[in-house]
Amino acid sequence: LLGGYAADWELQYSVPTRNVLFVEEKNPERHHLNVTFNPPFLNTYTDSLTTRIVLPAGAYNIKLSLPREVDAEWHEHKWGWFDVFQSRPVVAFSLRNFYIPDSETQNMSYKLTLTYDYSGTSHLQKPLTLSLYFFAFFAMYILYGRFESKKLSQQGGVAAVAEKKTQ
Repeated sequence: LLGGYAADWELQYSVPTRNVLFVEEKNPERHHLNVTFNPPFLNTYTDSLTTRIVLPAGAYNIKLSLPREVDAEWHEHKWGWFDVFQSRPVVAFSLRNFYIPDSETQNMSYKLTLTYDYSGTSHLQKPLTLSLYFFAFFAMYILYGRFESKKLSQQGGVAAVAEKKTQ
């Protein structure tokens, strides 16, 4: 009667890492991301659900554990502004006919666990790259200034060049 509306809906959000990201004490490179896997609204039925999780650049040995079977799981790469040397790994999966009953959302039984290794020095790569770019820019500016002043001194100084321009 109303036309059978079909809609695509996309939801993106960032999660505070202090609540969901944990580091092993024995192996500080091993990280565990534990997220409750339920929609932000109750009684939501989804025909096709695709979830992408973007990890930091340099993450490796990635393992995904889900509370139910998925239709497809794949890995992608995402490039950002300061991802100069390597991209960020993306773990993606899709589900069909996804529904979590109210009784299951209350006990938080749908946990998504993502385990990956991340080197402690990998997070220094972007600030060091940015510092190197600034240093290279200012070094080129200084060299240009020195060559320009050398060229002016070979032509007889600044006063001689200004005198030639006025004539």
